[in-house]
Amino acid sequence: TGINITNANVSGISVSLKAGDINEDNVVDLFDLILFFESYGTVPADSTWNELADFNADNVIDLFDLILFFENYGQSGDA
Repeated sequence: TGINITNANVSGISVSLKAGDINEDNVVDLFDLILFFESYGTVPADSTWNELADFNADNVIDLFDLILFFENYGQSGDA
């Protein structure tokens, strides 16, 4: 998705290049999978919630997020 911002200040944006890159190292790998399963089954009110693992942004980390994870497993974004 492209973003065009002209003459504007932007803050508070967190971006992951690929669904699955939870640790934001630009690669979807085993380290991300470990982080994913640490928050699997959680919702925002839970202490182990990790919004970076909620790839479809539906406020629950579940099978649908896991599917998105494996669609990108082994890939890296543009460096």
